[in-house]
Amino acid sequence: MLRVSMLSTNNQSLAINFLNFAVRNYISARILYLNNQLHDAGVMSHESFEKVMKALIYFKDNNYVLNDIHDLNRLRTILFNTFGYNTLKDNKELFKYYEDCYSYRYPNQKQPRSFSTNTNMFNSLDNIFFFFHEECLKEIVDDNSKYSSGIFTEATSYFKSNDQRDLYKIIDSNKYFNQDYINIGKEHWHKKGIYLKNSKGVTRYPNGSVTVER
Repeated sequence: MLRVSMLSTNNQSLAINFLNFAVRNYISARILYLNNQLHDAGVMSHESFEKVMKALIYFKDNNYVLNDIHDLNRLRTILFNTFGYNTLKDNKELFKYYEDCYSYRYPNQKQPRSFSTNTNMFNSLDNIFFFFHEECLKEIVDDNSKYSSGIFTEATSYFKSNDQRDLYKIIDSNKYFNQDYINIGKEHWHKKGIYLKNSKGVTRYPNGSVTVER
């Protein structure tokens, strides 16, 4: 395969970078839950929530100074006090669960009284993450940027192959990010001739690069 690259003009904002890192952590957490690695799944869930909440704050105010805040309930408080997300006011205990998961990630730390591993939290992972992910995408007005961000960054192999197996790590047991949802991004790019191999074996990509199959 011959690869021909062009200069990319994709300068991602801090908010988008946080969103994309959050998605990677979210998928890792799902895989851990699906394989019954419940403790580590809780730790990685915390990572995904922290990053996606920070992403939303940066989308709302790119100059907001978060310093080294890692506490989910502090981030939750910022979102409802500063940016009007009043639906988050009553979720303290839910985020406290993931705080306990995160605080108990080292063997020399005392187990929190409220700590437990629970497969039911798998549903909360999807529910919470989807909410914040969608709020972030609402802030991206350019469709090319939107469908190059968030969960769509993990679906580019599927965009090229149309093979559902390339989506398995995202959509397995997922009622939020399902194939129909991912297809919105795929159809956006295919209408533009992106991620589609033409008769000459050329596939174009959003950043302007191409691959040529001999």
